[in-house]
Amino acid sequence: VRLIPSSSVDPPYIGEWQEISRTYGSIPAGDVTILVGTARPGDGDPALTGSRMRVDNISLNTISGAIWDNDTLDNLWGTANNWDPDQIPTVTTPVTIDDGSGIPLVEADHEVASVWLTAGQLTIGADNTLTVTGGFDADGTLALENNSRLSAASGSIAAATIDGRASIAVPIDGNLEVLSLSPAAGELVKEDAGTLTLHGDSIEVAN
Repeated sequence: VRLIPSSSVDPPYIGEWQEISRTYGSIPAGDVTILVGTARPGDGDPALTGSRMRVDNISLNTISGAIWDNDTLDNLWGTANNWDPDQIPTVTTPVTIDDGSGIPLVEADHEVASVWLTAGQLTIGADNTLTVTGGFDADGTLALENNSRLSAASGSIAAATIDGRASIAVPIDGNLEVLSLSPAAGELVKEDAGTLTLHGDSIEVAN
């Protein structure tokens, strides 16, 4: 599995020797291989021109995350026992949702660090907001009900459906892509100054 960083390079390249870091929202179980290489010419500001790299050390820090298990079978995001460990994810929590454990429903406003939907569907219920401070990556389907809202800083969503009027917010310098958009009927409102790339059926988009 090739992982996409949920953060930009920190700090930005400045064309000199420097220490940098990247953040990855969700890492699957098993062995992890880290590939290190030189930057692409033209990266950074000012643009990099060198081809050398020095590595003093690499550290890997893990943050405990939450895995959806739907133990109560009520499908509600806000039920603590539907997560492993048994607590509702918070703004510092990376979230992983696998297929086969029902369809999670965001039934209230929630905020998490990142979301990785490996398959299946995640539904943001009517009048509710899911805020993701990092990356939202979905190999499954995101379903947006009427007056629902997703806010995510980055990521790629394989498929999304819209029923009614829904919003997607991408903060400044953010970049979110929806690879297949299939609105049942309605309107998508794009919020904030980041980049939102849409592919799929025709839909009315309002700013």
